[in-house]
Amino acid sequence: MASLECPAGCGKAFNTVQACNSHVTQARSCQWYHGFEKSTALDKVLELNANVDHEELGSNYMQMEDEGDPEATDEQVGELLQEHEEENNFFHFVQLNPEPETVEVEHATGGTVIRMEQSLHDRWHHAHNLPIEDEPMEGPSAKAHLFAPFASEMDWRIAESVVKDNIGHNSFDCLLQIPGVQEKLGLSFSNIARLHKAVDAIQPCAGAWKDRPDKEFILCHRNILDVIKSLWGDPLLAEHLVYCPKSIFQDAQKKKRSYSEMWTGKWWQFTQNKLPKGATVAPLIIATDKTQLTQFLGSKQAYLVYLTLGNIPQGLWRKPSQQACVLLAYLPVDKISKEGLNKCEHSAHYQRLFHEAMRHIVAPLVEAGKTGIEMASADGAVHRVHPILASYIADFPEQCMVTCSKYGTCPKCQVTADHLGDPSSASPRSNAWTLGVMQTARETSSSPAEYFKACMKDEVSGYVHRPFWDDLPFADINFSITPDVLHQLYQGVLKHLISWYQDILGEQELDRRIRALPVAYGVRHFKNGILALSQISGIERKNMGRILLGCLVGSAMSNRGITAVRAILDFIYLAQYTTHDDDTLFYMTDALKIWHSNKSYFIQVGSRADFNIPKFHSLEHYVEAIHFLGATNNFNTEMFEHLHIDFAKKGWRASNKHDEFPQMTQWLSCQENIQTFNWELAWIKEQQSLTNTTSSDLPIQSDSLISQ
Repeated sequence: MASLECPAGCGKAFNTVQACNSHVTQARSCQWYHGFEKSTALDKVLELNANVDHEELGSNYMQMEDEGDPEATDEQVGELLQEHEEENNFFHFVQLNPEPETVEVEHATGGTVIRMEQSLHDRWHHAHNLPIEDEPMEGPSAKAHLFAPFASEMDWRIAESVVKDNIGHNSFDCLLQIPGVQEKLGLSFSNIARLHKAVDAIQPCAGAWKDRPDKEFILCHRNILDVIKSLWGDPLLAEHLVYCPKSIFQDAQKKKRSYSEMWTGKWWQFTQNKLPKGATVAPLIIATDKTQLTQFLGSKQAYLVYLTLGNIPQGLWRKPSQQACVLLAYLPVDKISKEGLNKCEHSAHYQRLFHEAMRHIVAPLVEAGKTGIEMASADGAVHRVHPILASYIADFPEQCMVTCSKYGTCPKCQVTADHLGDPSSASPRSNAWTLGVMQTARETSSSPAEYFKACMKDEVSGYVHRPFWDDLPFADINFSITPDVLHQLYQGVLKHLISWYQDILGEQELDRRIRALPVAYGVRHFKNGILALSQISGIERKNMGRILLGCLVGSAMSNRGITAVRAILDFIYLAQYTTHDDDTLFYMTDALKIWHSNKSYFIQVGSRADFNIPKFHSLEHYVEAIHFLGATNNFNTEMFEHLHIDFAKKGWRASNKHDEFPQMTQWLSCQENIQTFNWELAWIKEQQSLTNTTSSDLPIQSDSLISQ
């Protein structure tokens, strides 16, 4: 078989069409290709290579690239390709639509720098007695300074390996007890306890853990302000932090607004206007979720609280390797004895315990949110920062518990439980409204049972007397409850739809259609159907959504039923866009209207009696949440569930499974300190390499010039 030459004219030849196409689409040397999109089959590469003079095409392109501006070169290459297309009729290229011109309008008074202080790296040098930047770092003393507080690089590398690889403490102690091991390796620690003492000497990146013992429960948590300061001063995030809100428009007339990151939403603008001139908002994103620690035996759980900042781009804080999302606390998970308590009182104890624990955690935010606190970023810029709760991420049961809403109702609006299926027109819930209902219930009740009934009558939880968020400034807990794509759309709405279609078509018939679907790229093939799946994960549910509509076409189902599922699928995929504008939000609203127009089909065929389902009702609040807080991937629970592995399960496995939470917090602190020290070493070595490069570039003066 004749070899195929690269259509870009770079001179490379390939034996197969697939290899040629892979090179064209991925190689950096063919950058011009990335501005075009193929519109015909790959087998026309043969025709292309037969009809194009590659030497002429490649030489013309290289000549233009050497002579002119890169943008002009791209245009000329496009013209050159068009000429070859017209002459030789090889496969067609279509110029992609250019990126729309965006206009950014920053808030006029937000994010003012108060003053400049020492950078984080300067403070690190001072804390560990490192030489200043102007002093040369050479010789053995420089090595010792570089790895302080460790004695040497060997000392540091062994400590890092022991902590990161979870080497057994007893095994490591036995190794160090061998005569001569500690002396020959030059270690500063003689046992695991002293090693941990050296690791603890590293400045922690997110504040120390604190235990708050009570009569029965222990709350392990960090000071929330220390966590915020650590994220604010993270050197890896310094150049990416956003200090003031922005309005992003896709046209010069500023009529088509775009929503993506949290600072592009309207909430930040609204909150910034409430604060003094020059203040900086730190939008807090808090997430709570339970996870199972044991897999087969036992029922050990961990109740985790995460924190990150809306100032950090979502592309960074959603990466676990960036450590921009910090574990804030382990909430108490101890079981409460049922002795002497009825079912209602037992549930009330759990909810009150949750609110009291969260009150301890967020208490520093009350004063800090009102008056602000000075925070220095890694580059030394000091802002007066107001940490304010912006988004609270949780699944539906926790949303009801956090907002003190009656379970089964909407935690965001006052719609009653028997009207959840109607298009939303109810007034929104608010802190003042919920607290007013509780106050009225207390004044009109003479017993806990009467208080409970009075609250439940107005769709407010009667278990809690004082929620943790009642004193938080500039925050509305009901507004902070954000959409949950994983649990609401996939594990909620789509799960219900599939069960209804199984009722209508029959489980075996729908399963037969799923098995009969041909294998396709990017789509999972359920060769055994879905009935064989015992526990369906979120990823499996997503794969079912991709094939559901295709399985219904040609079935006995009417067009109204198929239109209903199409509308829901359209809404699900539109809701996951990473960037929205007025058009995409209109499409979401339109898809929701189509669903409401056709959903009565399921009542007619007997699959449902009503649609008073909270997760279906939650669709009404998606567009508003995107308007005010940005795209939905800013607050999806899927990312936080992935963090359970690093922040709970690995720590549990490293413990002795008895009194585990103090051990888990110590393990996590060691991991964070090791990572912090690694980042600092990388920065110091980078500065050294830059200094050496700069010194080598200086001209060397000759003796004759010096004598003159």
